[in-house]
Amino acid sequence: GTPTSLWFTPKYTTKQMKEETGDPNFDYEISCDQMCGNGHYGMRGVIKVVTQAEFDAWMAGQKSAYATNYAPAETPAPVPAADTTHKVAALVKK
Repeated sequence: GTPTSLWFTPKYTTKQMKEETGDPNFDYEISCDQMCGNGHYGMRGVIKVVTQAEFDAWMAGQKSAYATNYAPAETPAPVPAADTTHKVAALVKK
């Protein structure tokens, strides 16, 4: 559960590497680089390298963590009350 940072400049997208290696299951894999305790050897992750256009399309479909976790739920527009002006006008005239 400890966040870490990673920087790299890929030369090939995941799709290109699948084609290059002939391995349809190819993934870029990362592993934990800190000796952090039990299970360290099993701390692995996968990075999917995509084109800028693919990333932009993915980002456009994401919701912010704030909107997901903290923003108030949308409330429907208020329904206008029934028109009672005729009744009030009738009462005033009497």
